[in-house]
Amino acid sequence: ETSIWIQSKHSNVLPFLGYQVVDGQPRLVSPWMKNGTLEEYLKKHSNISDVDKLILQATEGLTYLHGSVPPIAHGDLKPANILITDEFTAALCDIGISRFILDGHTGLTTSGSAEGSSGFQAKELITGESLPTLQSDIYAMGGTLSGRKPFHSAPTHGRIIMLIVTDQMCQPEDHPGLPSDDPLWPFLRKCWSPNPEERPVVAEVIEKVRIILKSCVNIGRH
Repeated sequence: ETSIWIQSKHSNVLPFLGYQVVDGQPRLVSPWMKNGTLEEYLKKHSNISDVDKLILQATEGLTYLHGSVPPIAHGDLKPANILITDEFTAALCDIGISRFILDGHTGLTTSGSAEGSSGFQAKELITGESLPTLQSDIYAMGGTLSGRKPFHSAPTHGRIIMLIVTDQMCQPEDHPGLPSDDPLWPFLRKCWSPNPEERPVVAEVIEKVRIILKSCVNIGRH
């Protein structure tokens, strides 16, 4: 984790300050973010324009990681791992299972497994078929765009996992805050495709977020 974090220098990636040994265990140190996470912000605020700006900035951070040489997969993307800085910008954090992508099957990884937030994870990570990839980040980004796990309304965590691994497609009733006619739905379904190769790349995601943000401004949503 440390080697990847040190190399990640972008305004929308939480900076690495150093480490401190506490009770014999090393602890990585980063700036304190008093504004909390995007997950917490979503629970308290309904200003669509502000939320979209934060999501755009988070996507710019992911674009930086995916565009690095070699590319870096975040591995545990979700609203709870997006912090809000003092300047009210988004910063990706918790890259504990981030990995360099050297080719389609191998890479330098900071974890021996794909442990992460399974409610936001793609099928291939849950089943252990794959370590984190750029495509699995895009799956998780779909949940970040919508603000909820793909099957948010499922009654139990186990039910969520079953729906994901059996290739079920998320429906509007799983996201009561996102109407069935919302133009974001077709794009979310692409992000949540069971086939990693059918998911969009991060450049498409950031373009979609920019379009959404522009539409919010044009129709005066506050």
